[in-house]
Amino acid sequence: MAVTMTNEETFQFIELYQAENCLWNPINKNHKNKNIINDSWKRIADTMGVPVHELKKKKESLMTCFRNNLKKKYYR
Repeated sequence: MAVTMTNEETFQFIELYQAENCLWNPINKNHKNKNIINDSWKRIADTMGVPVHELKKKKESLMTCFRNNLKKKYYR
């Protein structure tokens, strides 16, 4: 079952994701450490009350929208 997030929840998710540097920063020394990555996702999930797999889907959805809008900006 897909979780629908309000705009406020989406912004909260983005802020929590941004705070977990190891998830998105390839320069971070823990970027490839699966235990630390899983712990980071778990912290976000616990804070938001949403399962980790749903948060990962949401992240991919946001990234897809971002890439599509980026293409529109540069390839019009």
